Amino acid sequence: MDVRTAGGDGDAPEVAIIGAGQHGRVVASVLEAAGVPVSGYFDDDPATWSDRSGRIPVLGPLDEIPPGMPAIIGIG
Repeated sequence: MDVRTAGGDGDAPEVAIIGAGQHGRVVASVLEAAGVPVSGYFDDDPATWSDRSGRIPVLGPLDEIPPGMPAIIGIG
């Protein structure tokens, strides 16, 4: 399925990124360049939760990803 049309109406759904490290940031950059909105990062490392260094927030641990939200693994 093409993520750009996964919302059914042509609008790209927000995507969560699993992993707030460098790989996750690269994934976010690629998604945004493709016009896919990124809701935020989810990472089980509590040290990342207060990271506000970028435009995209770290929203919390993996178990807080909303049910049904598309997520892409950004861990390498």
